[in-house]
Amino acid sequence: MNCPFCDSEMVVTGTSCPVCSRNPRSPRRPCPKGCGWTPSNEVKCCRCGTGFKSELRWKIPLIIGIFILALILSVAIQILSQ
Repeated sequence: MNCPFCDSEMVVTGTSCPVCSRNPRSPRRPCPKGCGWTPSNEVKCCRCGTGFKSELRWKIPLIIGIFILALILSVAIQILSQ
């Protein structure tokens, strides 16, 4: 069995790769450039060093926008109901 991270030959009985010391059963994600798999908790690809973009990059501005819109609507409803 080869390590999914460094492609080295691995001993099946061990819980981590003897070359890169990563657990082959840990959650992983593909590299943006397509060179292989990297553990999910790392910020860069372990093979080429390409950085991963944050998954919250678009969610945080959307949540803030919805909050501001809800605030504006509640103020408008208060003004119109008087």
